[in-house]
Formats: sequence, C-alpha cells, structure tokens
Amino acid sequence: MKFEFIGGNGGKGGLGGAGGNGGTGASDMSADMFTGVGKPGNGGNAGNGGNGGDGGNGSAATNYEYVLSSGGDGGQGGAGGLAGTPGNGGDAGSVGSDGSSGSSGSDGDNGGNGEKGKSGVEGKKGNTGIKGLNRNNNAKVFRSSAKIFTRNYIFENIKEYEIKPSCFNVFVNRNNQSQYLNEEESKSVVVNNNLTIDTKRLRCSYIENQYLVLSAKKANAGTAYLEMNFDSYLNYIDFEIGLWSTKEGINANNSKILFQYQNGNGDWITIDDMMKADISTKENMNSYQYNLNGYYTKSIRFIVTVDNPTGSANKGRVAIGNLKVQK
Repeated sequence: MKFEFIGGNGGKGGLGGAGGNGGTGASDMSADMFTGVGKPGNGGNAGNGGNGGDGGNGSAATNYEYVLSSGGDGGQGGAGGLAGTPGNGGDAGSVGSDGSSGSSGSDGDNGGNGEKGKSGVEGKKGNTGIKGLNRNNNAKVFRSSAKIFTRNYIFENIKEYEIKPSCFNVFVNRNNQSQYLNEEESKSVVVNNNLTIDTKRLRCSYIENQYLVLSAKKANAGTAYLEMNFDSYLNYIDFEIGLWSTKEGINANNSKILFQYQNGNGDWITIDDMMKADISTKENMNSYQYNLNGYYTKSIRFIVTVDNPTGSANKGRVAIGNLKVQK
C-alpha cells in the first residue's frame, strides 16, 4: 500500500526586538528676546525589531505509517535598530514690530530612521515521526484530516483475512433461496473458521451461488446495505465492486454507492462514492484499497441509495467481489 506522510508543524517564530528611540531635534536659540525661537525637531523613528527564526519541520518516518511530530519553536527576534539621528531645529521666527513678540519658528526636520533590527536565530528542528509498519506500493490511499493521525493506532501482530462472496452463503431466505429482504436482518458470518463477522443487511443477498449483491432500485425500496462488524480495529481493506449489468438503471445522477466506516460516536462517515462514470460490471470489477489505520473503527458498510426508485423488478444491483481485511 502506498502511504503519504506528513512532518510536524513548525514552531512559531520569536517576537522581534523593540526598535531604538529616535533622537531629539536641535533648537535654534541664537536669536535675541525679540526673535522667535525655533521648535525642536521631531525624533527619529524607532528601528524595526528583527524577525524570529522559523520553527524546524517535524521529520516524518519515510515509507511507513506515521504519527505527526511537532516542529521546534521559532528563534528569538533580533535586537531593535539604533536610534534615529536628531532632527534639525526650525527657522527662527520673524522679529516683532513695536516691541511685540516674534512669531514662532517653523517645525524642525524629522529625525532619521533607526537601523533595522537583526534577524532572529533559527528555530530548533522538530521531533522525528514514529516509525510504523511497511506496506507494498500499489494501493490507492484515502487520506483523512491530519487531526485523525495525531494519535495514530500502532498495529501489532496484524493478520490479513480473505473474505470471498461464498462466505455469505447464509444470506438466503428460509427456503435457502436468494431473496432481497425489505427488513434489516442480523447474522454472523464465519470465515475459514478463524474470523467471525457480525453483519446487518437490507436488500442484500447471496445470488447464484457465487455473487454477493445489493439491490436498491425497486418501488418502495431505494436503499440497500451490508454492514460488517469486526472484533478489533481495522487497519486496511481491499475489495472489488461492480454493477450486475449495464441495464441496472442507476448512474451518478440518481444513485450513490458508498463505502463508509462507523466512528466512535456511532455515526457513519463516507470514505468514497464508487458510483462513477467508469464503474464496470461484475465480469470486470473495479478494485479499491483503503488505509483505515487511524480511524479507530471496527465497522464498515456498503450502502446503495437510489432517488425515486420505481419498477417491480430488483434492479440497481451492485455486486461485491473478493474482500481482504487487515486487523
């Protein structure tokens, strides 16, 4: 299975240091008592503090399942720049007439800008991701949000089970005949005497001694599903799926073929909708593979829904082929 890996988040950069204070402008005090006095020039602008260094990236384990690691904190910001140079004093005011006081001098020039602060030091590197379990490289991967993987479940002693449609040969009626039941039925399925799956099904049956089929398109129906409950968390699933024929009357505009898992709150969460334009038939089924590590789920479901179903025949049929699970 091909996995994607994510390093930890980098730490936040440190705050920049405060800039230096600007200098005070000089005053022109050389005039006599009848001469206006120039105002002091404005102080220079404070220098900008340096930027904090970037936090280091957490290192993910390569070609393994993983948990996220945390990046290091950002470095401290550099010191502020030096103060600006003093501004020049304003021009002297004009001499007053007949002993009147002179007018005020004009404003002095602005002080010079302070120097730019130094750059912060580099943040420390994040922790290395936890090494997980190696897998093959041919699978399609469904990724959930990063939050799910921050507490990844580490699987030990993983076992793989092959589940063939014939394992569901108990999905028949009392006369041992195929039948799409319109009410939910619960049954346990035993695989090779070493795996028990508790199932719930609606309009799902074992057909022609070789096919596991869901049929949702019929008047007063519209939904068909197969729920599978295991005794421990699932790590991976591989399955085949396809339409019974090219004349089932369902397409991406009126139907959904969903693969779901059940979360800790009992809600069913959709991983994928397989009702796609390229979906094939049972003679050449599409194959799907999903990494379930990190979902903490023991239950999965295949569910087919059809909008405004009509007709008296069992149509909208979807066949499920061989399955493989790891847990």
